[in-house]
Amino acid sequence: MAQMIKVATVTLAPGEAKPVEFQFSPMEARVYQVSVDGLIGSFSVIEAPPPLIEIIQMPLNVSVSFEPHYYYHGEFLLWQGGTLTVHASNPDSRFRDWEYDEESPGGAVGCLKGSRVHSPLIGYFHPAELARGGSESWDINLKGGSYPLGTRLIVEVSFQTRFTRGTEVIILKGLGRSPSITLTT
Repeated sequence: MAQMIKVATVTLAPGEAKPVEFQFSPMEARVYQVSVDGLIGSFSVIEAPPPLIEIIQMPLNVSVSFEPHYYYHGEFLLWQGGTLTVHASNPDSRFRDWEYDEESPGGAVGCLKGSRVHSPLIGYFHPAELARGGSESWDINLKGGSYPLGTRLIVEVSFQTRFTRGTEVIILKGLGRSPSITLTT
């Protein structure tokens, strides 16, 4: 059944022309009929295509260095722990100008993990700069009781985040592991 959307009455003098415009925002995908003074036409409204989603695995370069900490107890120099410095870089900057989606499903989060550690999770980070093709560094305080001398560590840096441009959606999964490092004096 036809439904009248808009009506306009236009009176013209001989040889005169006046533009008449109508705007209509359809709410569903289907064929719509248009009738203007006995002239009939139609137009089709189709559903927008789903966003194009591509998942990209991105290798990260990860390096680790260690600076031991000592303190004097009387005349004895004792091992206290140290600072583990983790540096990660992403040589791929092709998404630098894309819109970074901080509210992406699953969250935009990065993770630092270490092997052979009391607790394998070292910490979390926000991956925006690393995902865009930059680099980040973290200083992590290791306590001597949890990380005795001779402990071998491999640090893993990973993240998952999302970028958009128009209807394109890119899910980036970054992963890199450091070479093995032994905590020594």
